[in-house]
Amino acid sequence: MQKRRGLSGLLIVFVFLLVVSPWAVRWIQRTFLSPELILQVEREVAIPYSGNWDILPGNDGVFLIRNAEIRYITPRQEDDWAFGTETLVPVAGGNREHIYLMESSPRYLLRVNEAGHMLYQQAANRSAESMSVGDENYLVLQHPPENRLTPFSILDPDGRVMGSILLTEGEILSTVIDSRQNRVFISVLRLKGNGYETVLLGYDLQGVLQTSKSFADQVMMDMTVNREGELALLTDQALLLYTITMEEVWRHPVEPYYLSRHDDRENWVLAHRREYYQEALPSETSAETVLTHINLNRREVTVFVDSQDISALTVQGDRILTRTPRGIKLFRQGGNVVDEQAFQDEVEEAFLLEGNRIAVQRRGQIVFYQLRTDN
Repeated sequence: MQKRRGLSGLLIVFVFLLVVSPWAVRWIQRTFLSPELILQVEREVAIPYSGNWDILPGNDGVFLIRNAEIRYITPRQEDDWAFGTETLVPVAGGNREHIYLMESSPRYLLRVNEAGHMLYQQAANRSAESMSVGDENYLVLQHPPENRLTPFSILDPDGRVMGSILLTEGEILSTVIDSRQNRVFISVLRLKGNGYETVLLGYDLQGVLQTSKSFADQVMMDMTVNREGELALLTDQALLLYTITMEEVWRHPVEPYYLSRHDDRENWVLAHRREYYQEALPSETSAETVLTHINLNRREVTVFVDSQDISALTVQGDRILTRTPRGIKLFRQGGNVVDEQAFQDEVEEAFLLEGNRIAVQRRGQIVFYQLRTDN
């Protein structure tokens, strides 16, 4: 009996300490419970709203291209930089570590790194409609059509032309370059009889055709080469994994989707309308969107739901970011919600950055968030 009274007294003292000491509460949370992670504002940067521009993610910040100027904005003001260009709306591309810009008059191709150093400024004899950048800073430029022919140039890391490609027919869907595999892949949509097909063409870095494969009655939506050197292809029917020589390794059929993104490695995320999973979802589920996360390295497929109708998404490793017109939501792999933010005005862009950071572009503003423990 005395022992029971003693335990009751200790319990009362313990509860009292909890009430009067926030430090004790935080200690118990850190010691016995999983830490609560939340998105905390790290920096807010005002930017002009009017004008033509583009915004691309870097590793630590974002590249902002606007009105003959390129700026790099980071969570730390001392790391920001800016300089002028000769073109109001240059064709731009990047791989997070570098940004490339094709100026129109005079026609120069620029390569700039995250520190703001111009690594080259090469004169170009052709303008570009689009560009694809590889991890090793090789580049493919798609030029405007000439006499119903579509020319491409393959550039080395110093901006010198090392190969060229000329396509005779079809609608260009996507282009990928991977110097590790000595390949440039171009997917082309073509008519075939009363139907259509996607033709995947594989060239070496000199522009010599090495492989070709047709996908009848399929539209290729996206593709990338993963770290294992395998080619991942997303069609309107399946996610496919091929060797560089076009031998199928793995496939996963997919339900109709309206958004898709990958992280250039092995993670893909697809967004589906609820009605395609109506029978599989419990009737009480308030989901508007069903998300499929596919890890190609482990051949894992995870399905989870979002209660809102999302307008954009992005993925980087085990982090998945969804965006609605006025909010963002961060998931971890498996569909666990980490945190979400709602805004009064429209969200125009949102990017996952290194260091558990997120950059959100709103009207006239870029806000950096960092994922931190709530203590």
